[in-house]
Amino acid sequence: TNAVNTGITDAGTIAGTAYPTFVMGTSGNLPQRVAASSLSFVPSTGRLNATSFAGLWNGTVISGEYGGTGVNNGTKTITLGGDLLTTGSTNSLTLNTTGTTAVTLPASGTLYGTLNNSFNSAALRTSLIDETGTGGSVVFSTNPNLTAPRATSLIGNGTLPTNTPGAGINAVTIEGNDLAGTITLTSDGSVAAGGAILTVIYTTVFPGGSYPVLYPANAATASLAAGNQVYAEGATNNFVIRAGTGTLTGPAVVYKWNYHVIGR
Repeated sequence: TNAVNTGITDAGTIAGTAYPTFVMGTSGNLPQRVAASSLSFVPSTGRLNATSFAGLWNGTVISGEYGGTGVNNGTKTITLGGDLLTTGSTNSLTLNTTGTTAVTLPASGTLYGTLNNSFNSAALRTSLIDETGTGGSVVFSTNPNLTAPRATSLIGNGTLPTNTPGAGINAVTIEGNDLAGTITLTSDGSVAAGGAILTVIYTTVFPGGSYPVLYPANAATASLAAGNQVYAEGATNNFVIRAGTGTLTGPAVVYKWNYHVIGR
């Protein structure tokens, strides 16, 4: 028809679906058409449904219900290389950056941070790429407490301790560190009974004391008998090798001991 005017009625309360009309041209007498499958309108809600949109968005902020962020983000953008899914009921997620940040996340697992009591030893064991240590070192704090550790071997990592020879002791050589090593020395035969033969000074103090163990490392030392035997006294910063009730003969005799030290 060619009606010039169309009667207008406010149908804002109608809950049904309406279909906007359009014509396929800009002039002349043309039939009105609808596109029911791609464009519709619900008057009671004000919702316009369209299968696609092209152009500059100039509306209000889109709420999360309809796929928006619910806030005005200005010129900031979000670029996704894949799907983003969060779980955990209604828990919020806040990421705080102190600068430009690039983080590579693992394929699965749990992320741990600096929160107290948030990370246990079992999680550390399964998180290390190589828990045997061949791929790198695990660094602990100073003086960590380890409960019943097991090791197939133990290698000391200290430096050579210093020493102070006692009266009557000549050449002294020490090889090793605070935990273990070999002591070689000679005597002029004038070491007093019970006197200090050698003081070995640790490079690191044992706060609760030390417990040195000596054992002969050559035939001459192994042949010491009765009162000629020596013994060791441990302290926090050293251990002292002392003569027994006898003395060490000298000066051609070379004495040699291996030592092990356990501290606390």
